[in-house]
Amino acid sequence: MLQASQGSQRGSTFFALLPFILIFLIIWFLMIRPQSKKQKELQKMIASLKKGDKVVTVGGIYGT
Repeated sequence: MLQASQGSQRGSTFFALLPFILIFLIIWFLMIRPQSKKQKELQKMIASLKKGDKVVTVGGIYGT
């Protein structure tokens, strides 16, 4: 009898945490993953810059 009640407590704990796990996964796929993808693309673009390339900063400053 004791083992049956312990097993059901573990199951209910899992189902209680399931919404939080799902919310975390949704946030990760919608926000964190695309941001890290953009960061990789930015690093790749910065690494490909060479002397003499024309650039414009976010603040509107032109550079070569």
